[in-house]
Amino acid sequence: MIKHLEKIAQQYFIDGNFEKARELYCTLRMPVQTAYCEIFTGHLRKAKKIISKLRKDSPAEEWIIAFVQMMEADLKFYPSYLQIRNFFEIDLNNLFLSGQKEYIENVINYVPTLANVNGEIYKLTARVLKNNGQNELAKNFLNKSLDICFNDSETHFMMGEIYLEEKDIESAKKYFKYALENGDYYPAQKLLEQLG
Repeated sequence: MIKHLEKIAQQYFIDGNFEKARELYCTLRMPVQTAYCEIFTGHLRKAKKIISKLRKDSPAEEWIIAFVQMMEADLKFYPSYLQIRNFFEIDLNNLFLSGQKEYIENVINYVPTLANVNGEIYKLTARVLKNNGQNELAKNFLNKSLDICFNDSETHFMMGEIYLEEKDIESAKKYFKYALENGDYYPAQKLLEQLG
C-alpha cells in the first residue's frame, strides 16, 4: 500500500501537481519530498521549517539546503559535482513549472559559480531554458558550455535544435554536423537526413 501511494505521489510530482503530491508525501512522512512540494507551491517558509529538521545525512538532504540558499541568493553550502548533476536541472525546471521567476533568476545567477564545481551546469541550465521557451538565454549558456568542452555532441545538438526552431536551417545543420564529428549521434543524424 505504501509503495503504491509513493508511486501516486511521485506521478503527481512529475506532472507538476505539487499540492496533491505534498498531501501524499506528508502522509507518508517523506520530509525531503514534502519540502520540495512546499517550495514549488510557493511556501518557502514551510519548506525551510521542514528542512531545518533534516539530519543532513544524504546527498538529497544536503542539496535541498544549497538549493534554498540559491533561491534566496545567499549560498553558503556549495554542492558537490554529483549533487549538481543529479538535482540541479530537475529542480530548476520545477521552478519554471511553478512560475517562481525571482527564484529562477536567483538560482541561474549562481551558475557561473557552480561551474567551478561542475562545468556541465551550463548545458543543464541551457536545456531547462530551451525547454521553457528561453532560447536566447539558452544559446548564451550553450556557448559557455562549448567554451568548456567544444566536443560535446549533446551541446551542439541542442544548439542545432534551437536554430531549427527559429527556422535558421543552415545554422541548425552546422551544429548537427558538429554533433556528429565525435562519432555517431543518432538524433543529429536523423534531423540532418530530414533536412536534406
